[in-house]
Amino acid sequence: MILSKNESNTLPEIIYDELEGKISIKGRSISTEVHAHFREFLNYFKEFVEKDPTNLKVQIDLEYFNTTTSKALMNFLNLIKDHIIKKGKDAKIDWYIESDDEDMFETVFDFQASSGVEINVIEK
Repeated sequence: MILSKNESNTLPEIIYDELEGKISIKGRSISTEVHAHFREFLNYFKEFVEKDPTNLKVQIDLEYFNTTTSKALMNFLNLIKDHIIKKGKDAKIDWYIESDDEDMFETVFDFQASSGVEINVIEK
């Protein structure tokens, strides 16, 4: 499944390779349409993992995201916890952050604390 970023570059590209268990979320996420964009992905992801949870590798590289995106990401992390980790499968989440982006570092650590899902922060 591939959800492409839009022409105005306000939606992130989401690539989900269910056979390999890999997800990539990349770009900017500032559109008012972000709720529908993530809802489509989250519905697909939830349906897939409910049938056959698999090990998962996630790469997140977002330059910036809005509050709506933040809520969608929290829902995504909770799905990972409930449908992957709690079923004894591995989930590796790598979040790429610019080394001087203190706000993003804080945000990612807040996600980790709130969701209980381990997130590897990788400076770029």
